[in-house]
Amino acid sequence: MSSIFLPENFQTNNTNIKGVVHFLGGAFAGAAPSSLYSGLIQGLSKAGFLVLSTPYQVTFKHDDCARSLNERFDMLYSEAVAVCSERYPDVTSVPCIAVGHSNGALMHSLMSSMYESRYAASILISFNNREVKEAVPVPLDPLRDAATQLQRQAAGTLEDQSNALETRARDLVRDLTSDIEIETSTSQVGSVLDEVADGNLEFSPSPQENAVLISERYSVPKTLILQFQDDSIDQSKELFRMLKRGRRRSVTYVSLDYGSHVSPVGPVTSADVQKTTAICVEYLESRCLPS
Repeated sequence: MSSIFLPENFQTNNTNIKGVVHFLGGAFAGAAPSSLYSGLIQGLSKAGFLVLSTPYQVTFKHDDCARSLNERFDMLYSEAVAVCSERYPDVTSVPCIAVGHSNGALMHSLMSSMYESRYAASILISFNNREVKEAVPVPLDPLRDAATQLQRQAAGTLEDQSNALETRARDLVRDLTSDIEIETSTSQVGSVLDEVADGNLEFSPSPQENAVLISERYSVPKTLILQFQDDSIDQSKELFRMLKRGRRRSVTYVSLDYGSHVSPVGPVTSADVQKTTAICVEYLESRCLPS
């Protein structure tokens, strides 16, 4: 379910909306952004931004996912305008900003390359555009065999098959992400195992095709790229090089002296979340908002 997060005190005070943030979380965590990214979302909201988050399911079909997210944001934006217009009729005049973490950063990059971007700025955190064998920390051939076997063994309705795959997926994801709340996001993992069972073992488009597309057609004028200190799967430097080629763009790359790949995930009390939120707000207020 998509979510609208109004700026703090918007309903009771004459609070202006500084900008509209479209937030996308990472793989699995992006299925439940309101709970798993609650600190970052609350921090942006407290700073005066209207935050729109669109949960999504993990898939190997990145282009299809980007198209769906683009369409869903159109609908969510219209809904948010209707909610805010009585108290703040100028909401359509404030800038839209893309904020994405990990796979969410990739999705935003693809959306702003496949379509002429509506965003005045982007903040792309822990960008990842790796091959499946590097992005998924388990051997896929055994996983495909297991998924296929489960599909054959799960007798009865499609619901039975889905429940069997989901149970297997929940056990797998819990082992891989024991430090993160995953119960609210594992219900969508069965569809990934379905894709694996059907023989989809590579992302579409490929990472190489993504890189060419992003380099040539990414259309956001201002971008902040953030990389955490301890993150072995981060590809933010590669993204920086992509965006510095081709079109004239204002691109800022920052290598942070703290944190790991999951630092944006967590409550508002998390020190890493607080620091990351402050960096995002400072960039937007100093570089991206009308003076």
